[in-house]
Amino acid sequence: MRYDGDFLRYALSKLAAVAFMYALNRRLEQDPALSGVTAVAINPGNLTDSRAMQTNTPQSLVWAQRLIVRPLQPLLKLKDPSLRPSAAAAVDLVELATNRAHPNERGCFLYLEKTDSSPVSMDRDKQEKVWAKSLQWAGITNENTTLEL
Repeated sequence: MRYDGDFLRYALSKLAAVAFMYALNRRLEQDPALSGVTAVAINPGNLTDSRAMQTNTPQSLVWAQRLIVRPLQPLLKLKDPSLRPSAAAAVDLVELATNRAHPNERGCFLYLEKTDSSPVSMDRDKQEKVWAKSLQWAGITNENTTLEL
């Protein structure tokens, strides 16, 4: 198996999601009926029980995750504070989704802290290109959405 390029594809998919979020928020803000709806992007941290480390992954990494990373998480967290279980990330996600944390805020979050995204994700032209391709791939048209496209 070859794994080169996997992390690049992963990073680009996250970049596309953030760019799409900005384009979506612009449209939500412009529509009086939808202006109370917000979209956010959240970086949940490095999840020690991530499915990404269990599927399509070399068995050596799967076992290292189970036998080393998870049991030693409290010690490893001293070196990398972003390590945490998915349950902790889920709590943050629920807090944002239910408006208990940062009511009506839009944008990017690292855990529950509002943060800036990368400069390339802020490029409005790129956001619009991601938006247009996403609509095309998903088959979204003016006839099947309430959003002003």
